[in-house]
Formats: sequence, C-alpha cells, structure tokens
Amino acid sequence: MNISVNEHPSTYNMGASLPILVVDDDQAMRNMLETVLLDEGYSVILARNGKEGLEMVAQQRPALVLLDLMMPVMDGWQFLDAIKQLPEYADLPILLLSASRQIVNTARDNPVKGFISKPFELAKLLSSIDQHKQDKR
Repeated sequence: MNISVNEHPSTYNMGASLPILVVDDDQAMRNMLETVLLDEGYSVILARNGKEGLEMVAQQRPALVLLDLMMPVMDGWQFLDAIKQLPEYADLPILLLSASRQIVNTARDNPVKGFISKPFELAKLLSSIDQHKQDKR
C-alpha cells in the first residue's frame, strides 16, 4: 500500500503494540524503514520533516520516534526543541538517525533515547527498538 504523507497521515497495522513515527526527508529511507518495521509487526507513521512529525505526534502519540536530523522545512534539532517545549511529550523516546558523525556529543545533550549513524545495519536498529521495548516494561 503506497500512501504518501501528503495524501493521508500514514498509519498502518494499528493492532501492533508499538507505533513508531519515522521522520525523514529521504523517501527511500522512509520506505525502507516502513517495510522493515511493518515486517517486524510494528505500526508505522511517516513524516517528511519535523513540522509534519510534530503534526503526526499531535494526531497519534507514537511510542517511539526515529528522527533524521538534516531535513528541510523543520530539521531534527528544531523538532527536538519544539518537543522540549511540550511537557506532555517530555518522555517521548526518540532515536536519532544521521549520517553526521559530529553530532554524537550534541545528541547526548538532548532528550533522546539514542543515536544511530547512517548508514546503519538493520540489526542494530531493530536491536535499539527492541531495547526500548524492554525499557518500557
């Protein structure tokens, strides 16, 4: 099923226990992550930038956000700043995904669950998501 974010807020497999919001401007990356996460049994919400990500968070609170940092309109840092201003989302777990190796230290100073460098191994990403599930128990 191909539904773009422009046409409809994408939410799939609503019966899954952990909805994951993917915020990335790269359509190929969004599609790949969506496919992998759906195959793993997760529900998936897609956004092309931080502004759409904030809109999706308001529509359906995700259990986890996979957030790219370098995006047009509103980048990942601006998304993080906006989330910090909303007390109801202070505990929203966020995993940063970025090709920039220089941001690891900066990422530690923000309310994020972790950081995964692009390109990444899917096994590492899924392990990080699984670790989040363990932490929530």
